[in-house]
Amino acid sequence: MARRETAARRRSRLADPVTHAAADAAQAYGRTLYGQRLEAVVNEWNALIAGRDVRTLAGADAVQFMALRAKFDALAVQQKQAIEAEYARRLRPDDDGGDAPAPHRPTPPLQKERLQ
Repeated sequence: MARRETAARRRSRLADPVTHAAADAAQAYGRTLYGQRLEAVVNEWNALIAGRDVRTLAGADAVQFMALRAKFDALAVQQKQAIEAEYARRLRPDDDGGDAPAPHRPTPPLQKERLQ
């Protein structure tokens, strides 16, 4: 099964190399910005757990674990947002007046029809 998924991904990469290159570059950008910080939190997390079951933590250790978990989650969300922004930036054509897509304009609110 994994071989099929790999082949499908390879075909997709060949069919749309620009999109895949942008995705790979955006992932590398996110790892560069947040990789070390996330790794530091995970190392601190693993040192705190030290082979124990997380459910057995109590007192200050449990509070510290929850704080590390919240810090990790916040960093992961920031990394995700940075990757998405970088991906969108890389897929957007240069802003030199070329064939840039029109900016998104929200649709106007629907007007209520008078019922009489």
